[in-house]
Amino acid sequence: MVEFAARFILGTGVLLASGLLGRPSFDPAWRFVAFFIAYSAMGFALERRNMKNPGSAGIIAVLDSGVVAFLLSMSGLLPTFGLFALLPPAYAAFRYGSDPVSMAPIASAWILVASNFFGSGGWTTSLLVQAAGILGIGLLGARKPVVHIVKEVVEVESKGGPSEPLSQDYFDLREKYRELRDHSLDLERRTKRDRILVQLNETLTENGDDLEELAKKLRETLGVDGLTFHSMTQSRGTLVVQAVTGDVPTNLADTALRVPEFASEWQIKSSFSNLASALKSSEDSQHSHTTVLKIKGRIVGVVTIFDRIRHKVADTAETINDLSEALAALVRRTERTLADRRRTRQAETLHSLAVVTQGVDSAPSLCARIVRELAESLKPDHLSISMLEGEATTVLSQVGSTFRALDHMTFPMGDGVAGWVNQGHPEVLVSDARSSETMSRDIAIKQRIGSVMIVPILYEEGPFGFLTVTTNRVHGIDDAMVETLRLSGAELGHALGRLAMESKKVFGLATPSEFFRSADLSLRPPCESWRPGCGPHSLSMGCSAEG
Repeated sequence: MVEFAARFILGTGVLLASGLLGRPSFDPAWRFVAFFIAYSAMGFALERRNMKNPGSAGIIAVLDSGVVAFLLSMSGLLPTFGLFALLPPAYAAFRYGSDPVSMAPIASAWILVASNFFGSGGWTTSLLVQAAGILGIGLLGARKPVVHIVKEVVEVESKGGPSEPLSQDYFDLREKYRELRDHSLDLERRTKRDRILVQLNETLTENGDDLEELAKKLRETLGVDGLTFHSMTQSRGTLVVQAVTGDVPTNLADTALRVPEFASEWQIKSSFSNLASALKSSEDSQHSHTTVLKIKGRIVGVVTIFDRIRHKVADTAETINDLSEALAALVRRTERTLADRRRTRQAETLHSLAVVTQGVDSAPSLCARIVRELAESLKPDHLSISMLEGEATTVLSQVGSTFRALDHMTFPMGDGVAGWVNQGHPEVLVSDARSSETMSRDIAIKQRIGSVMIVPILYEEGPFGFLTVTTNRVHGIDDAMVETLRLSGAELGHALGRLAMESKKVFGLATPSEFFRSADLSLRPPCESWRPGCGPHSLSMGCSAEG
């Protein structure tokens, strides 16, 4: 505070002298005084906050030298009193410990610059001598660095001599410490594993054994960016996507992986790593790790984690490897529960189909009911029923995306609907549309079609049409869904047959010949029944041997 007050008084005195004596000129003098008081206030603020150090004090001292040099030059006193420019650096070096070697050259330069701006005699001998004197005094005033070396000697008393060997107790203690450390790490690892398993069991209990929720909870617990779960199909040979959560390569969410019959665990991991690398974009910097889930040597599925931090993937891989056996059992239990639930839902669906087909009066209404029931049960990405009109088709009802799969298929006897009809309207199942010769690969990738199934709808008068089901996932149509679709197609054909027979009934009084013909037919035993046709994927009408 005292220093700032002194600076303020000096500045005021300069302004009074300028106003009364006319030296220096008032117009430039008040500007220099204002600048002087401004940076003096900044220095005072630094001092109040205990932030003033030798560096900041040196900068303020150099500015003071410049102000002194310019005011003396404007007053015409610089050639005589130029050494006064040395006073601020000397004060800073004495009080704050600023470096005089750094301040002296600048203070010396201020004298020459001020003389050049406001002086009239140029660089006189006295001026040069004073500048050289300031520079020399500053350089001679350099302080030698003081280095304090503190030495401390610690003496440790040794119970035994320097050549005495370590006792057996020391080695036993060290071994017990290592065992304790290993046991602690193992306990920590098992505790973490059990805690994760408890959270996963709670998730399955709360969400009804849903693999999507299981994968989501596992990703959140592990703290990774993305996670996928593939399960082995019933036919053993393809790993199909069952759950995808988080940030994963887009194409991997719909891609299945064929596994050789006797593939090792290392081969499966390597195949998944190559697949993930091939599907991710060039800008994607994610790292991945694959863990194979096995029960008694039998592969159940594969869990793949994704994250952009490499060491995080490595740390999480250790955790998920510890979880692999328990997680495989958890997934197997969930799949069995879902299979039982699927069979129950299939029976309910077939019962619902049998119920909804009663009382309908038109084919579009019947197809709409069938599509609604199947969509709620199977949850496909696309489901539709189309009616054949020669080689043209009319969509009677659909849910999901709009896609005419049969129009993009190729058969030995032609393309599209015409080729399918000429082929004998067979059932078509394309498990992998992106690598099948039946459908164009470009169309399958563009429309995100992973698997397709065409189920013919047959009744007494011939093919009525077909039922189309598609999924985005490769091998997304499993055996249970195939069975449900076949039975649904048969039930729909039966219902259409009944609807066609109802439309042919003649109402009103019958002639005697019509009455006797009807009575003769009603006395005959029934001979028409649904039975499998010649092919493995078709249904036809026929009579029993007794009929």
